[in-house]
Amino acid sequence: KIDSTLYKSSKQEPLATINLSNRSIAPTSTLPLLYDLGTKKLENGKYFSHIRIEHEDVVWEWDEEFEISNASEINDAALIVKNPISKMYYVIIAIIGCILLLFLLLFFLLFKQKRRNDEEV
Repeated sequence: KIDSTLYKSSKQEPLATINLSNRSIAPTSTLPLLYDLGTKKLENGKYFSHIRIEHEDVVWEWDEEFEISNASEINDAALIVKNPISKMYYVIIAIIGCILLLFLLLFFLLFKQKRRNDEEV
């Protein structure tokens, strides 16, 4: 199990967390931890990550400090989804629009038919 929490060095509130289970990592290897910040953007400055790895009955735990000086480049390259709108919403809106148009057409035709009947009498 791998747990990691990202903090801005001056704040106690976490920016993001990662919880990975059923993972393994080889000794002396690296594991990139990709944090999902949602719509938040990184700022230049100092950060630290609290990392905890559990394997069977052994636990490794440490803090890793680092500094970001190119936050604008990172933010430009990051995928930031502001308001994800599913295609299903568009399909639902199109169906409702078609139903409304059919009702309007039916109303128009019935109204026209009634006027013809009234004129014939």
